[in-house]
Amino acid sequence: MRRIFEETEGNPFFLSEVVNLLTQEGTLMKESVSDIAVPDGVREALGRRLDRISEEANELLQVCAVAGREFAYDTLTLLDERSEDRILRLIEEAIESRVIEEMDQPGRYRFTHALMQETLLAELTTTRRVRLHGQVGEALEERWGTRADERATRLAGHFGEASLLSPRFAAKAVRYAMLAAGQAEAQTAWDEAANWYERALAIVTASDNGVDLGEDEAELLVALGICQRKAVNNRGAWRNLMRAITLFRERGDGSGLARALVEAAWILSASSRRLAFINEALSLIAGSDPHLEARLLLLRLQLIGRDTDGYRADQTRIEEIVAEHGFPDIGALLLQVRSFEATAKLDFGAALDLSTSARDRLLSLAMPIEASSAMMTISIGSFLSGDVERALAIAREQAALCRRFHAGLARLNIELRLSGVALARGDWAGFEAFQATWAGGAGGYGFDLHAAARAELVGDLERAVALLPAPAMSGGFPGFVAHLHAGRARVRLLAGDENGARAELAQFAVGLADVPATGFNFGRFFALTELGEALPTLADDALARDAYDELVRCAAVRWDPMCTRGADPIRGGLALRLGLIEEAEAHFTTGLQWSETNGLFVEQARNLEGLAQVALARSDAPGAMALLDRAAACINSRGPGSTSAG
Repeated sequence: MRRIFEETEGNPFFLSEVVNLLTQEGTLMKESVSDIAVPDGVREALGRRLDRISEEANELLQVCAVAGREFAYDTLTLLDERSEDRILRLIEEAIESRVIEEMDQPGRYRFTHALMQETLLAELTTTRRVRLHGQVGEALEERWGTRADERATRLAGHFGEASLLSPRFAAKAVRYAMLAAGQAEAQTAWDEAANWYERALAIVTASDNGVDLGEDEAELLVALGICQRKAVNNRGAWRNLMRAITLFRERGDGSGLARALVEAAWILSASSRRLAFINEALSLIAGSDPHLEARLLLLRLQLIGRDTDGYRADQTRIEEIVAEHGFPDIGALLLQVRSFEATAKLDFGAALDLSTSARDRLLSLAMPIEASSAMMTISIGSFLSGDVERALAIAREQAALCRRFHAGLARLNIELRLSGVALARGDWAGFEAFQATWAGGAGGYGFDLHAAARAELVGDLERAVALLPAPAMSGGFPGFVAHLHAGRARVRLLAGDENGARAELAQFAVGLADVPATGFNFGRFFALTELGEALPTLADDALARDAYDELVRCAAVRWDPMCTRGADPIRGGLALRLGLIEEAEAHFTTGLQWSETNGLFVEQARNLEGLAQVALARSDAPGAMALLDRAAACINSRGPGSTSAG
């Protein structure tokens, strides 16, 4: 009933008619009444009210309806050729018939109900309605004068409706849509800004050839892509930035191509294409724009091996540009590159210091989105070092900063780690809160892998399979491809679908092959640990040996909660597969001690199960049973309905 009251605006007659109709149809308890037909009684009542007033008043009210639910007397005087006195008399006639009502501010009116406005609009032909929108827009422009830009959203709406009628209206629609987008961006309302850029783009691309509306399609695509990326609409952002890149390349615009590539840095789908585009843009700008050159070189550093001559040459060139031109933002971003280098060497202390400095500098330069990348690195590096409580405090701090600055992508990645901790600690209320915010596609595939892992824990493997994210959600990033297929392979194997698991493993291998294996690499670590128990079970001897050697080389890294598995049980399982019993016991024991210290009951259970396998390998069946009982007790202590303070 509350929803019905809201949607009828409490109008006693409309309320009575709608309730009667819904009662007759048996749909009184529906959530919304917005989709039902307006009751005949209501339509008749509206018609009688409008029949009471003159044709002349009806014509004026149609103009009012186009102006909006609320409208001003002085706007009507600009739209209508009648005398002001005559317009006022017609307004008074509509008030007497209760079609419109006066508002508190003199000279302002509103329709008594939205259905009144809709009825009047429905009587207009499309051409008449569109023309009136253009006229209303110009009348409002004149009325607001120098302050018209402040009401860009209202004007963009009117001129947008009239944009197909004339190039003049189309140009105004684009101008005000761009202003509205900029105003939304200033408020970090990225979805709203993207909506206005989409409207402007639709008008520009629909305009007749030869009509210049003052905006470039490629630049609009970049602006739209930026807002979509910041709103975590990565698929839309990728699509529009790629369209912009194509247009810039077709006309040989190196500057435009470079700017689009910088914005698409986290979205382009394939590393080989990304590197080729960067090289092309560097060739086109040919040193003419040192700032863009430095930004492109920073991107290229992410794609080429750190131990190569090319990497060292690019880094030297960036340092030369900073020394010559200053560019404090480039200097701050270079700190972030050095943080990645420190992480690759497993020097987490240095990485944390460098990322913190980069974050602080970028925030001081009013570059919160760029700073958010450093925030994400700070959070991830803290977890990799193994101190979960400290990492949680840091992650929560960085997530709060991301919320403050509306850095959606970094917030998603940080809160994905927080979700992983909640999952490993049995904090189901916290886990479900993150699922409600991010799962189901908008938050990327990681939260869906977490949901599948939760279903695993309660033994609902059919549901776990159903919850697996689609392969396309990897976005084509090689590391993400490997990680996503790793999770799919593990769940399918646990569900008894070995053939499906092996098919997923083949796709995992394709993605992993494109991820650099030098030093410690986030993507490779995530993918190998996400395979979990499927890795020692499905891997051939070569993959098992290579994966074990790689995970042992980064033995200081315990876990990244983006993944649903810690590293120690995987190291232990691979050691068992390779016949290294003593090494397996050491890995499981280290993992058990670490998980107990940090209150990660799921990891405790996995390491206990691993130690049980070691006991069986030594023919100690009673010891194995005791360890399995401990593992079961650990899981049962945090059943699906329980919570943890974690």
